[in-house]
Amino acid sequence: MLIPRACRPDEPPRFRSTSTPARRLETGHFDGDDREMFLLPSERFVLDAPAAPDEVRDRLLNAVAPRRRLSIRKPESPFTGTVEVDSFELRPVLGYRNSFAPIARGSFASGVAGTRIEVRVRMLPAVAIFMAIWLSLAAAFFVVALVVAFRDPSRSWFPLVALAFFAFGYGLMALSFSFEAQRMRTNLALLLVSGTPATELRRTDLSWLTDFRLRGAEGPERRFNRAFLAMYLIAGALTLSTWERTVTACSNAQYHRRDEFFCPSAARIALIWVLGGILVATGLASRFALHRRIRRAYVPLALVVVSVGAVAAWLITHHPRWGVPH
Repeated sequence: MLIPRACRPDEPPRFRSTSTPARRLETGHFDGDDREMFLLPSERFVLDAPAAPDEVRDRLLNAVAPRRRLSIRKPESPFTGTVEVDSFELRPVLGYRNSFAPIARGSFASGVAGTRIEVRVRMLPAVAIFMAIWLSLAAAFFVVALVVAFRDPSRSWFPLVALAFFAFGYGLMALSFSFEAQRMRTNLALLLVSGTPATELRRTDLSWLTDFRLRGAEGPERRFNRAFLAMYLIAGALTLSTWERTVTACSNAQYHRRDEFFCPSAARIALIWVLGGILVATGLASRFALHRRIRRAYVPLALVVVSVGAVAAWLITHHPRWGVPH
């Protein structure tokens, strides 16, 4: 259970975690955090605000803008949604795209020393259904990969690919949801418990991750950005070409008879996966370095991309003639 500690007016509310399990309130809701949906993230928490319910409702109304589906311009308020007499439904206003951003549904009523606010945070229903299907297919893919690897030891790497498929989907969902859920919980505590004005609540802007033009940046950032993107595209094309040539080098029948035919080894296939992972990580690191203007990282990032491209080019040109008998 999360309980706000006493704090000064100029200090954000802090929470202490207790080891007691979530208890059911008289209203039928849970007191504390829980995970009621298998694998899909969702949270519940309770806030005790030292204010009357009407004042809590006014604070919510000042911080919530109505939903406008066809509006291009983002509202200035930290949340969008609806506020009723004793309940609310909110979504955070983001400066970037996040399909896993949470939606919060809550209710409030008179408590012992003010207002008791119960909040449930989870993903949008459509996104939750999509991820349930994704994870189910990934789990089935992993089971099939285990059977294939058991029958054909030469494909022992196959379950790793299936596991990476599952881990990527779940990790992206969990991290994206948890990041915004924590920020939403902190902002609600600041707004409703501490009475912080809505204009002072924190907003996350990750638009720099997809800002590839850098029109307002300084000269060194623009020059590095152009050079890095050119090298990155070349290295990416070489890596994709290496992967395409590797996976089409032999037929399934020839892979099953590697003792008779020249076919790519499992180590070579794993190396190409590693190259792809390095490219993805380097691309994200470059956006962060440009955003923070960490100029000492520009040259190392460029060298990593050039090295990946060089290894991919070497893999394309240095191999035996595949698909032919020994």
